[in-house]
Amino acid sequence: SDNNNYKIEVIGSTENLNLSSNFLGENAVFKDGKMRLLVNPYDKKYSGFFDLKTNNVDIEINTVFTNSELLSLKIDKFLTPIQDFKMDFDFKSSDARLSGNKLSIQKIDFKEESFFSDLDNLNFNVDIEKLILAKNNFLKPVISFKKENNEFSELNIELNGEKDYHKIQIFNENQKKKFFLESNYAPRLLSIFDINLDLNKGSLKIQGEKSPDSRNYTGNIAGKDFVFLDTPLFADFITLFSLKGLAQKLKEGGIIFEDFTSRYEFSENKLRLVDSLIKGSELGLSFDTVVGLDNDFFLTTGTIIPAYTLNTLITNFPIVGEIITAGSPEDGLLGASFKIEKKDGEFDISYNPISVFVPNLFKNFLAN
Repeated sequence: SDNNNYKIEVIGSTENLNLSSNFLGENAVFKDGKMRLLVNPYDKKYSGFFDLKTNNVDIEINTVFTNSELLSLKIDKFLTPIQDFKMDFDFKSSDARLSGNKLSIQKIDFKEESFFSDLDNLNFNVDIEKLILAKNNFLKPVISFKKENNEFSELNIELNGEKDYHKIQIFNENQKKKFFLESNYAPRLLSIFDINLDLNKGSLKIQGEKSPDSRNYTGNIAGKDFVFLDTPLFADFITLFSLKGLAQKLKEGGIIFEDFTSRYEFSENKLRLVDSLIKGSELGLSFDTVVGLDNDFFLTTGTIIPAYTLNTLITNFPIVGEIITAGSPEDGLLGASFKIEKKDGEFDISYNPISVFVPNLFKNFLAN
């Protein structure tokens, strides 16, 4: 060292290096490789260089930093069995650009802390030929976002598969921040966020906005032609009330719901679904949901009604009261209230048969 400046040079073999990383890929090999780390004084700052070369891993990174902060990061090469990209990151201007042939991301997790989530301000752009996201391939995706004061002020994501497309946007309009999401294949979109609802089909559209004095988005959700497979909620309900015909349909190809509507409120750590209604030819559900995005909290309460009950009730509509009694379907069962709660990482489902006719609920199910 000289005048408190120092130089570091480290050169080594990767023979005994063992790394297990989803981002590098499970087939990354580290035998017969070399690794270097160089740090040199650079205009009252320091420059750092790191490279790692093995049979199928080739990484080169340049940095400029001071004793207290990282000023720039340049990934000249990041080549592994599942990655092939480079990235420039200027911390002074908060600008980052990633480009290349291939970027692979296992999943998107809202609760997981990342390098980018620690930055309050960031302007990030991606120009990649192929994105592999949760094992789904998207060619020439559009990905860009801008964070200001740790909040997304702009977001534009367009992902196109062979037969599916997904779009997520945040933009300003009439002094309000707008949110828009559209997907013609909801199961794939949900898999990207590591959400499994045993959904086999369906399209989804979400629109919302927030005013300048609020951090919460409010809006509406609409879905079409959802097909649910053998989910615990429906399987337990069918078993509870011995609905053999419905059980057979669930077994053969899932239960179809033609329409889904809901109002929502989305805050930094919580998602609320209110007055949710999903209707199909076999079943109808009305429910409210609260999801904690930071603490794995989940609670849904609602009502599930067989469609045949709705059809038979139409003829009895003038005589409401307690004409419906809990029991077997032929006795005129209206349905059951249900609760789904996440306890210790597992979903707990409970039912309570409904014996009293609820006019507003019935009107919602009959409405177009």
